[in-house]
Amino acid sequence: MKTRIRSFAGLSLAGLLLLTACGGMDEAAEEAVDDVPIDPDEIEELIVEEAESANEDEDEEDDLDDTILPSCDEIRSLIGMDELVNAPGDDDEEDRYENPTGFGINCAWFTPDTFEKANLKEAFADPGEALSVSLLIEESVLDMEDAREFGFVAEDPRLDDYGGYVDISLIGDSYDVDAPLSLASPTVYIGRFSAYIATMNGLLIAEQNQLTELTNSWAIDQAIAIYDSL
Repeated sequence: MKTRIRSFAGLSLAGLLLLTACGGMDEAAEEAVDDVPIDPDEIEELIVEEAESANEDEDEEDDLDDTILPSCDEIRSLIGMDELVNAPGDDDEEDRYENPTGFGINCAWFTPDTFEKANLKEAFADPGEALSVSLLIEESVLDMEDAREFGFVAEDPRLDDYGGYVDISLIGDSYDVDAPLSLASPTVYIGRFSAYIATMNGLLIAEQNQLTELTNSWAIDQAIAIYDSL
């Protein structure tokens, strides 16, 4: 690579000297030549600086990686649900993922009694309840106006200052901002960031009975709080 840079620098210098010798340049071109260092080492240094500057600009444009997203434990504290517990053997790092179009993290916690049943009969009678949070940062997302055209958008003034929107494609016309949170919950989009927060029965076999105080409105507030923490 160094040999290639030196060769390029040498050719550039030779070309400038040739143009100078021909005497066919206008005043602006002559001034430009005067500003070019004659020492090949100086030229090489300038080329290297230009390349490094270009790389820095490129890095700034794509400086998002999965480390920007908090851990599951951090998210649980941020949304004020420290009383919920992890599943036995759950590992926060296993919940992170990355694909060609983005990266994210999935988290799930359970009411404390979920794993304390003495037998299967007790577990089926009162299986406990779970709260899940899925955060995603994508290269591109559906534009709000396009989403609105499809009927996916619920107006919510809390997102006006963020230029974001509430996606209700999982709920449809039955969406109620004050309804208890469930699996069919809204997704909040702010730029490339999205957050889906939902509750479910621990074994998916019965109605919710423990986390019913959590509402769609609460989930929107938590999504905004998580975004503000990034």
